[in-house]
Parts: sequence; structure tokens; C-alpha cells
Amino acid sequence: MNAIRIVISFFIAVLIVVSVLGWMWTGTHQPPSQATASHLVLGLAMLAGVVGAVAIWRDGSKIFVGHDGSCPGYRTALLLMPEDRIATVFLANAQNLDTEKWAQRLYDIVAPAVRNAVKEPGKGKTPDPALRKFAGTYNVQPWGGEIAVFPWEDGLATLALPTMEPVKNLVKLKKTGENTFRRIRKDEKLGEEIVFDVGPDGKATRFTRHSNVYPRIP
Repeated sequence: MNAIRIVISFFIAVLIVVSVLGWMWTGTHQPPSQATASHLVLGLAMLAGVVGAVAIWRDGSKIFVGHDGSCPGYRTALLLMPEDRIATVFLANAQNLDTEKWAQRLYDIVAPAVRNAVKEPGKGKTPDPALRKFAGTYNVQPWGGEIAVFPWEDGLATLALPTMEPVKNLVKLKKTGENTFRRIRKDEKLGEEIVFDVGPDGKATRFTRHSNVYPRIP
């Protein structure tokens, strides 16, 4: 798929460059009557090249506009959501990566907060700075790879890594004690307890859930 995109991008770039050079050449080497007609054709060619470089797609009920590109060792993607007036940019120092999808996931994460901030300025949920001591990644082997813990809204959240659905797989935690939290279930009721151990430096060293202990990754 990336190879096809590279070929298409190459031909679009060639079309735009040739159109620009052709526009400049006709202006100095053709009579005015012929140059006008040539400029019309070349202008349409340039417009087709620009439009061809922009993607438009639908995700649910929302329409997005974007563009992605690459050079050896890097890929980027730009996503625009005109209705929300929100844009996200994703950059990766790797090839064979679906940067468009990652830009979409960035939108899924930030868009609700931006919309709420615009709708009700100053009323957003601000995480307690004291919760930063729990933030980090924790080793959950042999049951999985890693779990990221981070402040979210007015509590904490956990996210199993790796994932391509961060918002869907995010688990919210409600603070119920100094170092104790409980999972917020989908029905908004509280689930099992999660207890953090804190080291001499004031940062969490591990957490316990269902009697399983998960150490923090340095």
C-alpha cells in the first residue's frame, strides 16, 4: 500500500511541476491568444494535481480532509476536521506505518476535550498534580506486555500496550484512598480495587490488582 502511495505521490508531484514549468514557458514562447488557452489547460492540470494530493473520507457521521507523505525513514499525516476546526499531525521515524490511522486516533483523543473547552470554557476536568506520581508504564507479563498509567480527567486511566484503539481500550480509575483506586465500569459503577505502592522518592513502584503485582518499568 505504501509503495502505491509513493508512486501516486510521485506522479502528482510531476504533474504539478510540469504544469508550473509549462505555464512559465507558454508565457514567453506563445502568442497571447495561444498562451491564454494553454494557461487554462495547465491551470486545470495543476488544480487536478492539488486535489489529487488531498484525501477526503468519512468516519461515522464526520467528514475528514487530510494528506500523508513520506521520505526514506519517515512518514507523516495531516488530518483536518472542518466542522470541529481541529487538526492533528502525526510524525513517525519509520516506514510501513499507517500514519493516517494514527492521526485519526489522535483526533479521537483530543477532540472531545477541545469541544468541551469551546462549549464550556474554564469548566474542563483538570487532573490533580498529585496523581503524577502514579504515571508510568508497568510490566504485566506473563499476561501481556505493558500497561500505561496516566492522569485522565479527574482521576487516572490505564491503557494496555500496544493498541490501535486507545480511546476504546482506555480504562478509567476513581481515587478512593491515598494510593487506592477502583476501576470505573462501563455502567459507571465501581469495579475491582487497584492499590499502588509508593517508594521513598514519592513515586509509585508497582500496583496490585486481583492479587497480581505489576512492577513499574524504570
